[in-house]
Amino acid sequence: MRRDCGGVPGGDGERRVVRATIGEMLAEITPEMAVTKPAGATHTIAELLQHLLLWNERIRKTSESCPMPKWEAEKEWAEAAIPWKELLEQWNRSRDLLEERCAIFRKQIWGSRRRGGLIRMNTC
Repeated sequence: MRRDCGGVPGGDGERRVVRATIGEMLAEITPEMAVTKPAGATHTIAELLQHLLLWNERIRKTSESCPMPKWEAEKEWAEAAIPWKELLEQWNRSRDLLEERCAIFRKQIWGSRRRGGLIRMNTC
């Protein structure tokens, strides 16, 4: 994600683009903004975040011993809207847990990078 931060005070006045995490951007969104559908948009920010949370949780809970369940759109999309503050808390928790799982997976499967090469770790 990118955010235009405009010119830097005392700098050359060039426009600079910085990367912002989803968490940083979501922290700036008010509950009113989250549930307001922008003109021409199909979904609100809250609806999109709830969608991301649903898929994040499906992926996070999947493993060799627990395959991803069959997608049931009518059931999955029928969930009631989660209030914004609670949705943010659930999203942050889910995202952190998925990142932890990815870090473990990366270490177990791909090993670590050293001197420009990939060193495989024995997982047996």
